[in-house]
Amino acid sequence: MKTISLKVPDDVYEKIESYRKRENMNRTSYVMEAVVAYNRKIERDELARKLQAEAKNDRKLNREIIDDFDHLSDEGIK
Repeated sequence: MKTISLKVPDDVYEKIESYRKRENMNRTSYVMEAVVAYNRKIERDELARKLQAEAKNDRKLNREIIDDFDHLSDEGIK
């Protein structure tokens, strides 16, 4: 396990202290859980961006397929 030293503004520190005490957690556990939660959020956001890009690609491909079939229909093949 690695050690990270961290400086935070006073107002952030006060919130950390207030919340961790309310949750009955030590400082390390509180900050660790916050970092893990934030990492999960970033991973979900990245996945959402990838899924949106894939959906856009799929829509383009579907449009091309529809256009191909429209072309066949225009030639009298139904």
